[in-house]
Amino acid sequence: MPFELFLFGIIFFGLMAILGAMRARQKGEKAYYLSAMASALVLLAFVLAFLDQPIPAFVIVITVGMMSFALLPKVLRASEREMVCQLEEMEISAPLRARELLTNKGWLKLASKHGLRKTTMLYFLLSTVIGGTILFMASAFFPAFISKEHALGFTAAYSIFGTYVYHRTLKKALTQLKMSAQSPKSQQPKF
Repeated sequence: MPFELFLFGIIFFGLMAILGAMRARQKGEKAYYLSAMASALVLLAFVLAFLDQPIPAFVIVITVGMMSFALLPKVLRASEREMVCQLEEMEISAPLRARELLTNKGWLKLASKHGLRKTTMLYFLLSTVIGGTILFMASAFFPAFISKEHALGFTAAYSIFGTYVYHRTLKKALTQLKMSAQSPKSQQPKF
């Protein structure tokens, strides 16, 4: 394994584990703790691969993959609950700031103002451009690790799957908010 790739994996997954644990503690969601644990396990797999222990590293990667697949519904439900809370407490009519596109609030504003379809298309385009740029740069710097064909395939898979999941979560959050707005007991959201 190239040292640069090892260093990238250690930094990236270490940061993801720390940020995931902080988010889990802040939100109090068990699903986020499990996500942080998955990042920590991938970090361990990178260390094992660097120490020339491919079998334990492979077992950890397969285990994390299966665990992530099994936990996906829990993480999506936690994300939906978080989006509904954000949507209820934010001012939809306030102008959209560019930095809000890094949060759910910005995408919720776009979806409520311009519609779910346009928002989903913008999300797809941005994820394709950003993810594709990162992967094609990786293929230029580490051609032995990732080829341009793999970068193209990963970009397509990531963009399509990520957009589908985000669209589904966004749609459920907006639908849930509309249903709660129609019930007589709930407070009216700030539109």
